[in-house]
Amino acid sequence: MSAYRQFEDDDLAMYAMGVLETPDAAELAQAASADEETRARLAEVQARLAAYAETAVALEEVPEGSLDRLMGRIAQERRVLPMPPRHVEAGPAPMAGMVAGERRSTG
Repeated sequence: MSAYRQFEDDDLAMYAMGVLETPDAAELAQAASADEETRARLAEVQARLAAYAETAVALEEVPEGSLDRLMGRIAQERRVLPMPPRHVEAGPAPMAGMVAGERRSTG
């Protein structure tokens, strides 16, 4: 069993990215240098982060005017389909003839 505390994967990932707060970061650094299990877990997290970084897409700046061109094309493609008229039969309102507070019996 390790003499060092078990660090959560989140802590290991934050340490690998350099954003773990100082007291925990110092403790984790000491554990990683002295404890094989912590060092192996940290290496695994670092490998997963590296694999993720390789698959991440680099964002490029959108060319100027592209939104206007896109909206223009959408406007050209827009088609309005006529809706058939709905026929509503006129008749008494469902609650017509009831006094406030009365309940209609469902017999």
